[in-house]
Amino acid sequence: TPKVSGATSAGGIRMTDDLRAELDAELEKTKSKAEVRRERQEAIAALEREGIHALSVSARAKHDYSTWKKLLRHDMNWDHILDLVALRIVVPTVEDCYAALGVIHSLWPPLPNRIKDYIALPKPNGYQSLHTTVFCEGGNATEFQIRTETMHRENEYGITAHWLWAEAGKPKAGTRLVGKKFAWVQQL
Repeated sequence: TPKVSGATSAGGIRMTDDLRAELDAELEKTKSKAEVRRERQEAIAALEREGIHALSVSARAKHDYSTWKKLLRHDMNWDHILDLVALRIVVPTVEDCYAALGVIHSLWPPLPNRIKDYIALPKPNGYQSLHTTVFCEGGNATEFQIRTETMHRENEYGITAHWLWAEAGKPKAGTRLVGKKFAWVQQL
């Protein structure tokens, strides 16, 4: 069972350059870019076959800090970190989220106890998404996060950013805070 070999301090294990290099090496072992691209393309094709319009399907690497916190919870054991790389599916409606989950599960078998419904039961900070970890190519685990565009915007940028985007008429490009109406937001 591979464990992290971080330096220790009075407060426990802390992030070091060696640990960061170990994290990068573990990420490289987890998935090749070609595997992630294939899984992404398979997911897109399957969603299209079922009539589910994905607004985006993208890969994301887990942030260092999130990985670090998860390692601390799991006795610094890499075997418990199955979401270093995840595929994120953004769809128009909540109904599409659940339909997309069904499509993903029809492609690849889910890991037991690795399906989380943060739409029906949001996290205390308001985070919403469906998460599932499935066995993809060669039995390798891949996490999928499925959410609506509204959920994605709120999860990534916060409720204020979503509100600003909606107030600006839901533009395709980014929104700038302009005018007296939004001056108070700029001061935050």
